[in-house]
Amino acid sequence: MAFDDLESRLAALERRVHALEHHHPADPTTNTTEAPNTTGTFWLLDGIEKHHQQDSVIYGGIDGTIRWQMGATIDSLEAADWSQNAETIAALGHPVRLQVLHMISQGITTVRELADNSTLGTTGQIYHHIKQLRAAGWLTAGDNHNWVIPAARRIPLLVILSATKDPS
Repeated sequence: MAFDDLESRLAALERRVHALEHHHPADPTTNTTEAPNTTGTFWLLDGIEKHHQQDSVIYGGIDGTIRWQMGATIDSLEAADWSQNAETIAALGHPVRLQVLHMISQGITTVRELADNSTLGTTGQIYHHIKQLRAAGWLTAGDNHNWVIPAARRIPLLVILSATKDPS
């Protein structure tokens, strides 16, 4: 193997690792470090049209140290089996589960702390809801009996909540 070939392969691998760590696409032709031109009303749509050849859905956000971005073409979404997302979406379909996620996002992270809020039910009921959220990937166990919303789920959760708000 030639040194230049090894060096170029290593550079490509470093770009991919950097993209994964920063949740940017691995496509080197997509410039994700360039700050968006936010002067127009539809600056996000203008950016999507500039960087993507196909009709796409792009979403992302920044929350402290979490920088997350995801996208898919409309064709790939339409071709997918939507029923495979049912469990993940269904886990969010209970008001108590949304309240549990909200409280955990605000720093109330143990079942004992959650149980102090009488609207969530008994500790057994809280564990039931946590089990459903964990199975769907919305929660993971942290240290010292704490529950955590995984970084890879934080922004998608906020996107879902934002997308379901009344647009008026």
